[in-house]
Amino acid sequence: MEQYCIITNRSWGLGMVDRLKHERRDAEWKSLITDEFCVFDGSRYVFYLFWSDKVPKRLTDRGNCIGFHLCAGKYTAGGTPVQNAIAKGYTEGLIKAFIMDDGIDTGKVIGVSPVSLNGSAEEIYLRMADVMYWMIIDIINGEVKPLTCANQAVGGKRFKRRKPEDSRIKQGSLVEIYDQIRMVDAEGYPNAFIDHDGYRYEFSRASLKTDHIAADVKITEVLDGKV
Repeated sequence: MEQYCIITNRSWGLGMVDRLKHERRDAEWKSLITDEFCVFDGSRYVFYLFWSDKVPKRLTDRGNCIGFHLCAGKYTAGGTPVQNAIAKGYTEGLIKAFIMDDGIDTGKVIGVSPVSLNGSAEEIYLRMADVMYWMIIDIINGEVKPLTCANQAVGGKRFKRRKPEDSRIKQGSLVEIYDQIRMVDAEGYPNAFIDHDGYRYEFSRASLKTDHIAADVKITEVLDGKV
């Protein structure tokens, strides 16, 4: 029985592991939340899902580590790609699957697939997990078929990783403010916020209406510049 390993520390990735174990019982699946102390002997492929840390060269040198990354237009590498893509006005991205090397988001691209960037970040990550699932199935079945636009996922510019302070809402149109809220509305990300008169207002579950935005708001007192 062939063995595969999934490395992920996000709930969207962990949920996909359960799906793979259930639907592909002809293979042995291991899931780990870190690769720090792990040996992958015996695994045909090691898939890194929603992974933001650099993978050690001693692991990528084995040639069986497969990474996934969201590309948008000319931006094909770099941190917090979903948030950066939305901030730059993209409504669709490409998920590239690639054989990892000792770079970051670099390596031989073995497949690409489009994904919509509509909805909250949580919804986007769940959608991405579904796309990655089918890409993994194609990879282990030897049926990888890169799209004709695969070259768009090679080279290009790098996104700059966002910082928590970048979740501060900036002035703009209703659509722009809505995008600022939804792009960070997911597990592990600081919600979009504004500070006013000693309080911090954090927004989530935003819905764009014709003439307003409806959203949940959490209000916290700011003391000495800290929440």
